[in-house]
Amino acid sequence: MGTRPAHRILPVEFFRDIKPDLEQQWLIDGILPYAGDAVIFGLPRGGKTFIALDMALHVAAGLVWMGREVTGGGVIYLAAEGAPGLRRRIAAWKRDRNIDDALFALVPVALNLLKGDDIHTLKEKIDSVLLEREWPGIRLLVIDTLSKTFGGGDENGADMAAYMSNISRAFETYDCLRLLVHHQPWGPDVKRPRGHSSLLGAVDAAIHVSSDDSSQNRELLVTKQKDGEDGQIIGFKLRSVDIGTNSKGTMVSSCVVDGVDPAVVFPTKRGRRLATSERIALLQLDEITESRGFLPPDEIPEEAINRRRTGKAVRFTDWQAATLSALTDPDKKPDSIRRSFQRIRKSLQATGNIGIWEDFVWRNWR
Repeated sequence: MGTRPAHRILPVEFFRDIKPDLEQQWLIDGILPYAGDAVIFGLPRGGKTFIALDMALHVAAGLVWMGREVTGGGVIYLAAEGAPGLRRRIAAWKRDRNIDDALFALVPVALNLLKGDDIHTLKEKIDSVLLEREWPGIRLLVIDTLSKTFGGGDENGADMAAYMSNISRAFETYDCLRLLVHHQPWGPDVKRPRGHSSLLGAVDAAIHVSSDDSSQNRELLVTKQKDGEDGQIIGFKLRSVDIGTNSKGTMVSSCVVDGVDPAVVFPTKRGRRLATSERIALLQLDEITESRGFLPPDEIPEEAINRRRTGKAVRFTDWQAATLSALTDPDKKPDSIRRSFQRIRKSLQATGNIGIWEDFVWRNWR
C-alpha cells in the first residue's frame, strides 16, 4: 500500500475579513499588467517586435514609457527568431538613450514551450541569471514569437490552451508578466491574434500593432484590458540610428521607437470605437453644454474652430471637474484619475471629437 500524496493546502478568506486591493499595480501604467499573461500581435513588418522590445528595455532600465509610469525590474527576452536584428535594435536603443546597462538578458534560441523539457531549461537559465547577476527577480518575460516556441503544435486546436497553461503554470512563481509576441490572421480589419480563441481568453491584455502604407508610421491599439480600459491608441514611428561601421567601411544602422500623435500617424482613423472613459467624458461635456453652454466667443481664432461644425462651448475647467467626478473610483488614486483624464482629453482632441482653446472646449459635430 503506497503512501498517500501530500495535499496542497488551499488558502481561504472569510466574508468579514475580505479587503479590496486599492493600490493596483501596472508594469506600464494602463497598458501592461503587473503580472499574468499578455499578447502583442500584428502582421509581419507591422512593428510588433519593435514595440515589444521598446517596452521591455524601458522596464529593464526603469524609464517612463510614452509618458506612462513603469515598474522597473529584470527582463528576460526569449528571441526565438531574428536574434541578429534584435541585437542591432538593442545597440541602437543603447546609443540613442545613452544607457550602458540595464536589467535585461537576451536568450537567443528557439525553444519548444508546448512539450518536452525546454520549459525547465528556460527556468534554469532564468534562475542562473538571477543568481549570477544578483537580480531581485524578473518583472517581464518576453516570448518572441509564440509560433517559434509552439513546437509544431496546432495553433487552431487544443494545443493553444495547453501552451497557455504551460506558460502560466511554469512561470507564475516569478510573479512577472509573460508577454507573447504573435501574428494575426491575414485579412482586412482583423484585430485578433492568430489561432484558437483560447489564447485571447487566457490573456489579461491584448495589444494590436499595425502600420500605414508608408514606411515608418505605426499604431498600437489596446483591444483587451482585463483590469483597465481597452480602446486606447498610441501612435509611434521608427527612427534610424547609426550603430557603427562594419569591416567593409559601411555604416550600419537600426531603428528605435518614437511616440507620435495617433492623429498624425493615421489621420483618417477617426471612426474607431471610443473607450468607456472617453464616452463618459463626452457625456459630461454634452450635459454641461446643455445646461451651461454658450456661443463660442469671438476671441477663439478661426484656425482653432470650425464654427459650422460647432454648437456651444463650455469652460474647460467645468468639463474637467465634471469628468473627474464621473471617473472617480474608490479603487484608484486621485492622481491616477487625473492622468487618465489628460490621456482622454488628448485622445478626444487628436481624433477630432472635441476642440480646445485656452479655457474653452466644444464638441465637433460631423
